[in-house]
Formats: sequence, C-alpha cells, structure tokens
Amino acid sequence: MKFNILIQGSVCCNGSVNSFEQNLRKTLNTIDESFISKIVVSTWDLDRELVTPVMNSFPHVTFIFSKDPGALSKAINGVTVNSNINRLIQSTAVGLQEFSPYDIVAKIRSDSYFTRSDWIELYKKHISLKRSEEFILFDKPVLNISTFIRNPDSFLPFLYHPSDIMLVGAKKDLDLLFNIPYAEVDIIDNVKSKFISCHFKICPEQYLFITAINSNYSSNKVSLSFKKNFNFTENEKINSIRYLINNFIFYSPSEIGFRWPKWWIKYLGKGWSTIYDHNDWKNLRNIYEKDSYSICKSRIILKKYMIFLGKIYFYMRSYLLNITWIKKLAYNIFAKR
Repeated sequence: MKFNILIQGSVCCNGSVNSFEQNLRKTLNTIDESFISKIVVSTWDLDRELVTPVMNSFPHVTFIFSKDPGALSKAINGVTVNSNINRLIQSTAVGLQEFSPYDIVAKIRSDSYFTRSDWIELYKKHISLKRSEEFILFDKPVLNISTFIRNPDSFLPFLYHPSDIMLVGAKKDLDLLFNIPYAEVDIIDNVKSKFISCHFKICPEQYLFITAINSNYSSNKVSLSFKKNFNFTENEKINSIRYLINNFIFYSPSEIGFRWPKWWIKYLGKGWSTIYDHNDWKNLRNIYEKDSYSICKSRIILKKYMIFLGKIYFYMRSYLLNITWIKKLAYNIFAKR
C-alpha cells in the first residue's frame, strides 16, 4: 500500500516562506520513500514567486498553484468574523486532483508537520473496521486527529464536528469532504446555548461533513435534520456520534506523530475535556456499535467531572454577561489584552 502527502494552504507568513520550508523539511525527514509515493503542495498563485527557491530545493515535491478565493467575512454585533473555509476547500480539492481515486492521502496544513510516520500504521490498523451501513459515508475509515472533535454532551455541544487539520484517507473519500460547493457567508451568524455563544451557525468543519453527508445521501442512510448549532434533539445527537465513529478514527496528535504549532499558541488548555480522544472513540464504539474495546474508565470519569464543572462555570458566566453593567465591565477589563 502506497501513501501520499498533500500539504495545503498559504506558504507565506509575513512575507516569508521560511516557516513553511522548515515544516516541509521536518515532514520529509520522517518519510520512508518505500512507503511514500507522492508529495504535493497546493497553495496560491500570489505566493509563486516567493516559494520558487523552495521548489528548487525540493524538486521531488509537486507544487500546485490556484487562485485564492479569499475569506468569508461578516460583522456580528460590531465584531468582524472571518472564515478561511473556502480557502481550505479550494486548496485541498485542487491538490487532491493529483492523485488516483484509491491512493491513500495524508492531508495536512502548510503550518503543520509530521514528527513520525506512525500515522501510516494507524491507518492500516483500522482499514477493515466493522461499520454500520446506515452511517457510512466513506468507503474506508478516515484517520483524524482528535483536536476539535467535540463531545455534544459537553459545554461546547457541537454536532458533526470532525477536525479539518489533518486527515488520512483514500483520495475518493477525501473528495467527498472537499470537492463541494463553496460555503456562503450565512454560515456566520450569532447562535447561543446555555453555556456559550458562537459566531457560526454551522462551523467550517461541520460544513464540510454535513455537506458531504447530504450530497451523498441515499435511502439506506440516516438523514440529517440538523440546521444550526445548539438546536438539536437527543436522536440527532446520537446520529452525529454514530456518523463520526463510523467514518473517522480519532487519535491525538502525539499518537499520530503530528504537530500543529498554532494549537500550542492559541488553543492549549482550552476545552480539553470537550474533545473526543481515542479512548472516547473506543468507548463510543462499545456503546453504539457493540464493540468490545478495552478502555480507561478513570479517564472517562475524569472528563465527565471536568465537563460538569465546566458547565457550571460557563452557565454562570453566560448568565452574568447578560447583565449590562457586568458585560461592560468585562469588556473594559479584557478588551485591551
């Protein structure tokens, strides 16, 4: 079985490609050429001149250039909310065209890199996973880092929310996620739960997965009634979980051998208990698919306790921020940080 790597996104940061070049070199250092067939970088026409020296340094890497579709942008309550969802769709879909339908492709962002090649064995380990037909989207399961795969019973209750940072799957399966229409600006909207507010009616990761499911629906599949965040039934929650565990295999970045530096800068320590990890994936498989994986029960209990405390904190915070003078005080204290 041959594997391939697709690196997508901008290669230029503050007028320099040095960071991208370092990430590319780190990924290449983990590669055994007997396993990796092709490496593709899919980026923007605007970066072509800057990246030319890198192209010359790595002649065995294929560079693909396309027009930058730009970001979605909308003002919500005086705050400008941006999303790069269409940039993700464009650069990934164009890059995937370089592969054959049954090629196995690891899709990563240009600001990330592999530290080991463990992802290859992890993908092969689950290739024959037993799955429920009515919840199958992909021909074969797709390996996904657990970052941002949300637990809908937590204080961040997002359904149909895989991670778009790193995926390993057959080209034909990744096409289902990324060979889709551009998102419209109306996915940006203010929605609220008892615990938090969110500026996305449907988050970018959700848009990919929900669009793929709806576009490939057939009569033997479970249909989706989900329309926007924080507005769902218990049955829809279960459907979301089953669609996730029948199509994705969750592993942490450290288990896969993957690093996304932005996570350490922006997201470290935020919502740890709300994210499904591989232990959760096995537990959910045991509950809903009647598997018999060995799990760490103490870790499950700890996360439930942390979610309970988080719900209390975020409920109180949400309640207090509905009081005008407290909201103004909080803004004056924290807005300058």
